[in-house]
Formats: sequence, structure tokens, C-alpha cells
Amino acid sequence: MRSRNSTRAFLVLFAFLLGLALPTGAAGTADNDDVVNVIVTHSLIADEAERLADWKARNGISSEVVTVEWIYDAYDGADGPERIRNFLREYVAEHNTSYVTVFGDFELVPARRAYVPDGYNVFVPTDLYYADLDEEWDQNGDGKHADIGVDVVNLRPELAVGRLPASDEDEARALVDKIIRYETEAHRDKAWFRRALLIGDDSFPQYPGAEGEAIAEAAASEIPEGWEALRFYGSGTGVYRDIIYNHIQDGAHLVLYVGHGGPDGWYTAEERVFSASDASELANGHRLPVIFAMADYTAWFDGRDCVGEGFLLNPGGGAIGYVGATRVAYGEPELYETIGNAALSYLATAFVDGLFGSRFLGDAWRALVDDYLLQYPVPEADDPLSTEEEIREKMALQYVLLGDPTLSLEGYPAMTSLSVTSSSVIWGHDVSIVARLTDYGGRPLADKPIIFELYHNGAWHVIGESTTDPDGYARLRCPILVASGTYQLRATFNGDARYRASSSAGILTVRRGPTSMSMAPSIVATYSDSATIAAMLLDDRGEPASGKPVRFEYRVGPTWAGLGEAVTGDDGRAALAVESIELVPGRYPLRAIFDGDEFCLSAAAESELVVGKETTVVTVAECSVEYGESVELQARVTDDELIGIQGVELTLWVYVDGSWRYLGSAVTGADGHASLPYRASLMPGSYKLGADFAGDARYRPSNGFAQLVVEKVSTSITCTVTPSRITYGENATIGGSIDPNPGAGFPVTLQYSGDGGETWGAVATVTTGPDGSYMCPWSPAAPGPYLLKASWGGDRIYGGAESPVVSLSARILTVLSAPPSTAVVYGDEGTVRARLVDGEGNPVVGGVVHFHYWDGLRWVRLGDSEADGEGYATLAFIPLIKPGRYDLRATFDGDDYRLPTEAKYALAVNRETTVMTVFQRSVDFRDSATLRATVTDDELSVIEGAELTFWILLNGSWVSLGSTVTATDGAGVVEFTADFRPGAYTIRVAFGGDDYYEGAVKEVPECLIVEREATVLEVVAPQSVELGQEVTIEVRAVDDEG
Repeated sequence: MRSRNSTRAFLVLFAFLLGLALPTGAAGTADNDDVVNVIVTHSLIADEAERLADWKARNGISSEVVTVEWIYDAYDGADGPERIRNFLREYVAEHNTSYVTVFGDFELVPARRAYVPDGYNVFVPTDLYYADLDEEWDQNGDGKHADIGVDVVNLRPELAVGRLPASDEDEARALVDKIIRYETEAHRDKAWFRRALLIGDDSFPQYPGAEGEAIAEAAASEIPEGWEALRFYGSGTGVYRDIIYNHIQDGAHLVLYVGHGGPDGWYTAEERVFSASDASELANGHRLPVIFAMADYTAWFDGRDCVGEGFLLNPGGGAIGYVGATRVAYGEPELYETIGNAALSYLATAFVDGLFGSRFLGDAWRALVDDYLLQYPVPEADDPLSTEEEIREKMALQYVLLGDPTLSLEGYPAMTSLSVTSSSVIWGHDVSIVARLTDYGGRPLADKPIIFELYHNGAWHVIGESTTDPDGYARLRCPILVASGTYQLRATFNGDARYRASSSAGILTVRRGPTSMSMAPSIVATYSDSATIAAMLLDDRGEPASGKPVRFEYRVGPTWAGLGEAVTGDDGRAALAVESIELVPGRYPLRAIFDGDEFCLSAAAESELVVGKETTVVTVAECSVEYGESVELQARVTDDELIGIQGVELTLWVYVDGSWRYLGSAVTGADGHASLPYRASLMPGSYKLGADFAGDARYRPSNGFAQLVVEKVSTSITCTVTPSRITYGENATIGGSIDPNPGAGFPVTLQYSGDGGETWGAVATVTTGPDGSYMCPWSPAAPGPYLLKASWGGDRIYGGAESPVVSLSARILTVLSAPPSTAVVYGDEGTVRARLVDGEGNPVVGGVVHFHYWDGLRWVRLGDSEADGEGYATLAFIPLIKPGRYDLRATFDGDDYRLPTEAKYALAVNRETTVMTVFQRSVDFRDSATLRATVTDDELSVIEGAELTFWILLNGSWVSLGSTVTATDGAGVVEFTADFRPGAYTIRVAFGGDDYYEGAVKEVPECLIVEREATVLEVVAPQSVELGQEVTIEVRAVDDEG
């Protein structure tokens, strides 16, 4: 039989859920054909082997079961072990296998007996034969396998191999249960799990040293810090059965025993301290140790059941793994000395180091053998062998693992099974969902959180969580608000430190829920008004069904027509707001319909819509019109929201002398307005104006009222006065007319005001002529300004009026008189004068007289002056006009009481008198000289630009020295050379005058004094002469300028 375990497809899932670090070749880390663990068994116990493979696969270790019967049929070999080894060679290469589980006792699955000629049981049973696949162990075919003197072998294992020594199905079942229980529960109890028992004795008291204690103590150094190491040595507590039994019963991860042994138990030098039956009777449950025993024959699995098998096959306790010798363990002192303390100690320390450094038990065994052979390798073939070499080979061959090589020393969370029941629910109702969680053996798991999910819109959504009860049931009750339909349901247990995750799927069917609709028996509305039509939608529990569309319809005859649609609110009410009811008043069947949706079934309700006539309002505009004029009378009809009603007839009336008089009818326009032309024929007064609307099929009748005022005819009256200015004592004519013409005989009142309108006095009352005009002469009683106006009071038809104000001025005569001419001097202050009197010769005191002169082109103002008490107006001014004769005018502009007047006469502007000043000067003969003179007016103001001529009197004749023009300081300077005989001279300076200034001549005797010139004699003579020599001396006379 060869079967690949059927659960390998779940390896990746379990490894993911548990976070497992899988061994090489495990599913999820290698190809699909990889098998991590091959289980070689016998068909008698193959079913339990399959169960073990299933458990391993569930924990991420792909496993395949192969029976020896199938192997024997499929593979060649000299015997059973060789056929099994040939199978493994091919299988491991094909499937990348790391572990071999030999499931069966020696009789079911044989082991290889290797040849070690050490003198003690030379044929050694070993499963290392199935781990070291590289070499041939019987190269010369003599039947002696691993004969290191002949065969070339290194014995180093490529695989981890362990044996489960079951001889029947019961033992096989107990072993599988034990493995599952250990991997599920053992590692949870940290107190016992972190404990090691070290048992050693002085097995050979006749020799010095306690061999067992020394080896155990050497191995103790490999126990991790923080672990409890309990030592039971012969030199200490002693090595007794009860100590061993009780402490194994309490639990330990490791038990290390170094002492005597045999197939039936452990011995000290004096006695057996622990038997195979003791091992079989232990009741330590899942608190199972891994035992390493350095004692003879304790793992003798190829004969009768040994103590190692007793530990392993105990269904209620014992041990989970046993590593021991199948033959002599070589603890005798002479052999101990032969192989050396180091080699024996290395076996123990290598295993303890491997145990605490491995996750899987088989890796600890493989590390023990491989590390030992690296330290103490097998000698080459054909070399002479020493006893030491033979013993070391035997040590590597005979220490076998009784146990599961893939046993997880860290354990696994226990497997769980979860089931969920499918359910059905009405939308919006609570659904009850039940799930049950059990362990791998079907036992209920309590107090575990179960998450319930629903698959909706492409994703899983959590709908609730519940905790399992003592029977493993988790019950969830929650509302379901998804649309009707069939949904996937999932319950999930996410696992915890002790139990693995699991999940289960089911179906949730959501059905649409019934609904009910209700409306008021009738709904009253008014034509063209807004109205609200409502319906109530409830689910089958009487709860509001919110968010549902409801259609509203009314029926006219056999036909239903839509009013609109509304959505129900949180209270289940759907309210349709109709802006304007446009149905002819009457009664109409009404209904509301919910068509149903994916959540709820449909529903409908009926009612009656009662439409009443609209209330109307008639408003009439106040109106004012003059008698005889035309006007548009305005009225409007609206509904009670003041919206105009188009196309209805309004009748207008006026109330006269106790009865209503019909005026006419008009039809309203788009805004409800109607207008009626009307010519005012009623006598002026106030009347009541009315408008009636008789109503129709849609609107109620109504009327409205206002005031109609017929005004008197507006008139205007004019007032004129001719002339508007008169000489006091003369008459002015006042006249005007009334418009429109009322006819003849209407009184007109004329008034005047002499104080600017403060008070008014009567002029006269006159009557109109046939053309509505009037006229009246009038002379004021005193001179002055007057305001005039006319007014009339009207009659029944015509309204009175008052004219604008007009002005009239009545003034007296005035006279201005002046001398025929007035003379002034240019630049000097002068005066002009005139006298202002009235027509009777009285001075006009304070009258302002204006003086102007004519410059040939225009009258130029000289200034103004008020008349004094005698009537004289005198103006002082400085004439700065060119001297000459000018026309002069004096004017009085008049005022409210006096007429204007003027007088003309002559103005003579004479030239200004000038004054000459000449300054004396003294100068040397023939020197350059200057003379200076100034010209001013008679007020000594300098005259700039005047031309001056200078003369000197020589020998009775005047000789010119030159001319010059005065500067800004009025001075003129002439330059000349004083080439005159020294003496005193008379100087004359003349200014010929100009348009503005008179000429002037000034003679000044002895004005210029010419002094004699200073002279200098220059003598030129030789500097030296000889005596008697004639010389010339030059003498030159020059003036002081040389």
C-alpha cells in the first residue's frame, strides 16, 4: 500500500493560520510533489499511520504512508531493510524528503543489524541505515553491513529517522493519540515543560570517579538559562525508584539518565532502580519527557519489549521520545578509559544541545549523530582498527530514536471544527444564527469568540460576534437590513494560544417584508392653492418604513393620473407637496401606491380628494380726476394668495345720490388687472367706487370698493404790470387772464406789497371780461419797489388760483452836476467831484457816484464815491495816465427809489514838474573824469530813463561833454577827459522833458575843478665815464601816469 495523504492541499492554509516555520520540503515552501515526511509502516497498522499523516498534514508537514508490503513488491534487495533503503533513496531524491517515520516494531518494519566486531553483540540493530543513504553499507556482499574495516562508510545521516515501535493496531492508536495530545497540550504548561531531570550514579564503585554524575553534569551546561535542572546523583540524593518515578510523574521536558541498564530497566551498581513496568505504569498524562539514556540495552527494540518501548507505548503517560543504546553503552571503567571521557560526554552534550536547538525531535537525534561523527569520524576502510574506533562506530550506530521524528517540541494549537446553520429571515427582522465550535475530537469548546460575517457587495461584512456556551454553541441575534436575496454566511473562530482557527460557511436567505399603507379618509384642497397629500407606510411589525418611494394618483372618469411622488421619512410618512391644485372643484378618487423594492413588498391605500372653489379678492384703485377729464378706472381680482386671476369679468359701479350707477365691465388680463375708461361727468366731489366679480366654476364671487374723487377744473391766473418801472406819480397798468376761461363777471382780487411780501394791501377788485381777462390802472402812493399779484376763488366747477408775483418800481428823478473841467498832475494826487440831487434839488445823501474816463477805446473806471450831506461825491486818486485831455463821466445807477443819472465834463492831466541836481567834481588835468546829475519829480521821486546832456563853458562858449540816460536811481553819469586848462568851470545839465515830465536846465558855476597835473623828471646818463670824456645826459618830463 502506498498512499499520499489527502489533506496536503490544506498545508499552505494551516501554515499561514498558525505561522508555522515548516521544515525543508514542507508544503507552501516547495514544489507540489515535495513530501516532508514519509511514513514506512505495515499494513496491519496502516490506518493509524494514515491518521498520523493526516494530523501531520494539518500541521503543515506533508506526509505519505508507504507499506513494507508495497515496497517489497516494488523494489529489489537482498533483504527487507535493503529494499526499504532502496525505496527511500529514490523517494527522497524525487520528493525532497527530510524525515522518515518508521511506524512499527522490528517484526513489522525491520531494521538493519550492522556489524561491529567489538566482542559484544557484534550485530547492532540500527535505523541509521535509513538515514545515511549515500553509501553502500555492504560493499563486498559478505552480509556484514557497515564493516568499517572493509566497507567505506561515514554513517552521517542525511535524514532524521525515528521509530514508533507499535506491534499492533492498539499500540499504534495509542501512539498517535499520544503524539496529538503532546503536540496540542504539552507546551502550554510552562512550569513542568521548562524542567530537566539529571540522573547519574557511580556505576563502578571499585574504580575512582562517579562516571554517571560527570557525564550528566557535562550535559547540564547545555540546558538554557532560566530552565530548572533537578540533579539526582548517587553522591547526593541517591538514585532511587520513587525519586525517579515521582519526578517523571510531575513532568519534565528532558530526562537524562547515565548508569547501568538492561532491556527491562535502569540499574545502579547495586540494584534495578526503574523497570520497564514502571515506565508502563506512569500516569503523567501529557507531561511527557524526552529521555536520553546512556545505559546498556535500554532501546533493544529488536528483541523483547525494552524499557524504552515501555516509556513510549504507555498510553497514559511515560515518555514522548526515547534515545538510548540498543546494545552495550560502554560505561565500564576500562572501556570508559579506552574511549575517553570526552567521547562519552560528547554524546550526552550533543543530544542536549540538539534538543534545545531543534523544533522537531528528529532534528535533535540527527544533530546528536552528525555532530558526534564530525567530532569522531569513522576511519577509512582497510586501516587496522583499534578497539576505540570500533566502539565509537558502535556508539553512533546503536543510539536510536524511539519516537516521532517530526514531533514538534513546541507543540501546535489544537485543531477545531466550526459549523454554522443556514438561516432565513424577513428583511428588517432579527435573525438568529447558531454556530458550534468543537475540538479535533468533537468536544465542545466554551468561551470562544465567534465572528459572524455576511458576504455583500463583493466583500465580507461583520454582522456580529458571540461567545460559545458550555456546549460550544455561539448564538447571534441581529437585524438584517440588506436587500432580499440569498447571501453567503460565515462563522469564524480566529484561534488563540491553545486552539487553531476554523471557519464554516452557510446560507442566509433574506425575504422581502410585508408592508401596509394608510391615508386619511379625505383630503380637502382649494383650487389653485397648494396642498399636502400624505400617506403612512408601515412594515409588518408596525414600524415606519423609511426611504420608500410612494406614488400619488387621482382619477378622472376611468383614468388615473399622477399627482407626483414622495419618499417616506423616518416616521414612515410620505408627504407630497402640490404647489397648485388645477382640478375643477369637485370630488376625485385618490390613491397612494408603494410598488415594493428589494426589501419590502408592495402596498396601496385609497382616499378622496375634495377640491373647493378658490376664494377671491377684488381690489379697486383709488381714483382722482378733474371734472370733464378722462381716466382709466383700475380694479384687480386675485385669489387669497394674491395671485392674479386672468380672463374673468369685473363690473364697475359708482354710488350717486343714494343708488349705484353702472359704469361698465372689463375682463382681467394676465396679472388679474382690469381697466375701464371713464370721463368725469359728475359734479366735483367724493364718490364710492365699486367693482364686482360674480364668480365661476373655479372661483368664488367677491367685490371691492374705493374712493372716486372728481376734482374741480384746475385754473391758472396771470398778472402783468406795464411798465415795470415808472417815475413816481405816473400810472402803471395791471392786467392778466384766467385759464381756462371761466367767462365774464368773475371777481379778481389785486394786491400789492411794499415790504418784500411780508404784508399785502388791496389794489382793487375787478371782474373778468368775456375772454377771462382783466385790467386795472394803478399809481403807488409813495416811491419804492412793489410786488403785485392777482387771485380768484373759482366756483363749483373751476378751482381758484393765484398768480405769480410781479415787480413794479416807482422812482423819483435825480441830477448830477460838475464843473466843465478838472485838472490834475501826472503822478500827483488829484481829485474829481460831482454833486447828486433829486428833481427838487435835495442832496441825495449816500448815493454812490461812479467816475470813468475815456481812453479812446473804452470807459476806464477811476473809482466810486458816496455823496456827502451836501450831495457832493469827491474821488481822490493818483493819475498814472499819459498827460493830456480826457472825457470824464460821473454816473449814478439809481436805486429802488431814485432814477439813474449822469454828467460829463473834461479831465486835464498835466506833465510832472522835474528837479535837476548836479554834483561838483575835482579832477587832474588830462585825467579821465565823470560828472553826475540826478532828475526827480517835485516829490523827489527818481525819474528813470530821462536823457541828460552835459555842457562846459569854455571861453564864453558852451561845449558839449556828452549825453546819458538816468538809471533806476534817477542818476545820469557822463565820462570825458579833463583836457582843459586848470581852473574852475561852469557846468550846465539839460533835460528836455517827455510825455510825462516837464524839461529842466541846471547851471552850476565852478562845478568842475581842473587841477594841475603832477609831473616826474626822468634822467638817463652813463653809469661811469672817464675823466674828461664828453657825455650826454637825457632828461624826460612825464605826468604821473607816465
